[in-house]
Amino acid sequence: MAYAFNIGAPVLASDGKAGRLKYVVVDADTQAITDLVIERGQVLKRAIVVPVSWVLRTDAQGIHLNARLFELEALPEYQEVEFAMPDSRMKPVYGHSPADVRLWVSPYRALAHPGQPVVWQRVRTGLHDDEVLLTRGLPVETNDGQTIGTIDHMLADPKTRRLTHVIVRRQPWSDNEDFIVPAEHIGRISEQGIRLTLGRADVAQLPRYQPAASDSQIRTSLIRGLETQPETRGQPLQVDVERGLVRLLGEVPASVAAAAAQIARHVRGVIGVSDETTRPQKRA
Repeated sequence: MAYAFNIGAPVLASDGKAGRLKYVVVDADTQAITDLVIERGQVLKRAIVVPVSWVLRTDAQGIHLNARLFELEALPEYQEVEFAMPDSRMKPVYGHSPADVRLWVSPYRALAHPGQPVVWQRVRTGLHDDEVLLTRGLPVETNDGQTIGTIDHMLADPKTRRLTHVIVRRQPWSDNEDFIVPAEHIGRISEQGIRLTLGRADVAQLPRYQPAASDSQIRTSLIRGLETQPETRGQPLQVDVERGLVRLLGEVPASVAAAAAQIARHVRGVIGVSDETTRPQKRA
């Protein structure tokens, strides 16, 4: 569905005016608009970030949201440090100049070429071109065999699909943050996990990883989006989220499942979507 997101346009909740559109937030890879930055208040101004999937329609009155005013209070505030301005030479996005566009700062911003997040990845071991399936939960060891965490997810080159980095979830008892391991520091890969070429002291120097959103934030945002968009509205879909991985459940047509997956992929913090829906049985 096409929307008219005019900067400065009124934004309307179901029970009153919510503010005015300040910026559109764009996915740097797909160039799709994922969120709207809404400026609220007249004197003590503040801005919030609203998922674009919450938009019911746009018309001459403004941008209509499927939300009440009090529900907007729970949405994240717009913080400049969490966003980047696009290059001034960037082409207009859906008619918006670079000055009106913001990009989310990636949780992988410490990496020069982060790739795309994946939860499952087949990796060649180099032995007769055998492949090993790496999945979330497999143990990660240092070069002397000490387990320091488990695979949370991975990053893969979008063109070659080759593994570029592994995001390691620290042991539950550890106070340290999750960290990012470049593929060149992986010494051995097997179905039992991976062993690094690094020791504990070297691991301590690796870039840290902080999820872009909590599971509850992802779930709340996605459920409201599914309730709002006409392709999924009123459908018996269920949503489960675990560390950024969205599972879609329910008995729905394939077209509904595909639309739900597309909405989920544009939710901030989602690292993967698992479509576990089933198709309705044909009546005899």
